[in-house]
Amino acid sequence: MSFFKGIGTGIGAYGRALSLLFSRPFWWFMLFPVALSCLLFWGGHCIVDGWGDNLSGAVEARVAGWTSDLSWLGWASAVAGFAARWLLRLIYYFSFLLWGGYLVMAVMSPVFSWLSERVEARLSGRRYPFRWRRFLWEAGRGALLATGSMLLQTLVFILLFVCSFIPLAGLLTPFAGFLASSYFYGFAFMDYAVERKRLTLGEGIGFIHRNAGVAVGVGGVFTVSLLLPLWPLFTCPFMSLLAVIAAAVAIEGRE
Repeated sequence: MSFFKGIGTGIGAYGRALSLLFSRPFWWFMLFPVALSCLLFWGGHCIVDGWGDNLSGAVEARVAGWTSDLSWLGWASAVAGFAARWLLRLIYYFSFLLWGGYLVMAVMSPVFSWLSERVEARLSGRRYPFRWRRFLWEAGRGALLATGSMLLQTLVFILLFVCSFIPLAGLLTPFAGFLASSYFYGFAFMDYAVERKRLTLGEGIGFIHRNAGVAVGVGGVFTVSLLLPLWPLFTCPFMSLLAVIAAAVAIEGRE
């Protein structure tokens, strides 16, 4: 399969994934992202508000000390505190854009492993007897792979950031960054289905590399969902379910 045809296959798999997710055997899986979205929202609220108040207070006190002899700059401490609070919000938001998808994948890895297996059983008729040892192995492998993909993507982004200062090459870095993010996300989502093929880690990596277009297609849709003008804390967990199903659908089509 050519690279660009693979991208089309990965993107097209979301149509089937959407119908499967809202079908009777699978709709209740959406309860997991609802719970995770609430947890992430509550955790983010505590971090931003709690740390934001502390940071704002510290900045205001420091600026007030610097301007204590300049009465006409009395407003500066309040502005600096407000800016510090919103800076923390922006840092939290962009940190989630960069690493939030992997956080969701690591936390929901047991659910993704279970869901991917159920989808494959629905598509192929193959049944896998439930074994706790195998289930925990697949969930742990998924979480470990998500962490490794996050670290590799971070290194690639650092390299691309450096390259962005090179004339002409800098124009391509946004596209290269999106492509890299799509591939790493797609790689992690596809691994849940690939692992059940009883391939070694090296064989599984080789299989996904040979189907890099599919990985980019699956991961690309998920990456776009993180960039939508909606709060990613809510869209990311739901889209991750669709991505797991889409990866299973795409790989089943390659059998």
